[in-house]
Amino acid sequence: MAVGFGILWYIRNKSWKPALALMLIGIMHSLIVLGVITPALSPTGDHPMLAGRYSWFGHSMGEIIGRLFTDPFSIIKVVMIDFKGIAYIVLLFAFFCGFPLLAPEFLLPGLADLAANMLSAVSMPRLIIAYHSVTLIPLLATAAIYGVKRLSLWQSRYTITEMASLAVIVSFLGGYLLAPLPLPGARNFWAPAHFLSRPDPRVQMIRSLVGENASVSAQANVGSHFSQRHKIYRYPNMAGQVDAIILRLESPTTNINNLPDQIKNNRKYLIGSLDSHLQMDRTEYIASIRSLLSDNKYGVLLWDDPWLVLAQGASGHGLEQKLEQKLNRLQKEWKIDSKALVDAENAVLGQKMPFLNVR
Repeated sequence: MAVGFGILWYIRNKSWKPALALMLIGIMHSLIVLGVITPALSPTGDHPMLAGRYSWFGHSMGEIIGRLFTDPFSIIKVVMIDFKGIAYIVLLFAFFCGFPLLAPEFLLPGLADLAANMLSAVSMPRLIIAYHSVTLIPLLATAAIYGVKRLSLWQSRYTITEMASLAVIVSFLGGYLLAPLPLPGARNFWAPAHFLSRPDPRVQMIRSLVGENASVSAQANVGSHFSQRHKIYRYPNMAGQVDAIILRLESPTTNINNLPDQIKNNRKYLIGSLDSHLQMDRTEYIASIRSLLSDNKYGVLLWDDPWLVLAQGASGHGLEQKLEQKLNRLQKEWKIDSKALVDAENAVLGQKMPFLNVR
């Protein structure tokens, strides 16, 4: 982004010293962060994004840069067609009626973020409801302003006010129709179970019960509430070894419909789905909880629907029936096949899922 601003500075002001200074700052910052700071602080010694989202593109900065020069056309094909980059770009510019294209130099500072979003093997950065595009909005808006100004000089049929008004109307209308919230007529991508969510006082109570020094395996979509500790894992990782397990037995989304058979095995990767929030298959989730409740290693430290906290050495006798009723309701609400659930429970007991086995 700093390099892009440097180039824009030179184009607008014809002053090469400040432009060069900005570009050098951007280059040096990138080299230090990617080449020194990130490897030094990473537990694996590698950049986590290069090992995940951008591994298809190259496994090191040198390999990535080399491929840009040696194999550019296959990269363009993957990004524009396979990753549906064309649709992403069209949607970004559509919000401003294409006016930013008339002042393309103002888009230069955004090329880095745009490239980061489009080159990602994970689709979420290219979803218009995601936060990844937020840094592009001010640049698109600025480019649109200058684009409208230039267009007004080339034609006299429409005034600046009329063209700007069109962009504002389209932007607000598009924003409403694509809103990820349950608004009438909106896309409602996230389909939240609760439109408004106030702070839950039980979170602080659970923190106190568990203790600051306890190791925790927490459900993926609630882990951030308990992350200020030395050891925390995403459930079901380390179940059977940690001091406590923190679960919230409810769906944060109403998007829990049955999925086509061809993607059922990968539905945790379907962004916005129940399984994606849990970061595990819903069937395995229920099976794992039943396995934990049937074992003597963990007892119920807290059951305050929907919060379930299990801890080593805790005793929550008398809650078995209530918890079983809750799990049965979830099985029905989440449309979990009974046979698939039995198979998952047998897999846990048969150690085919060792990370779920606490025995």
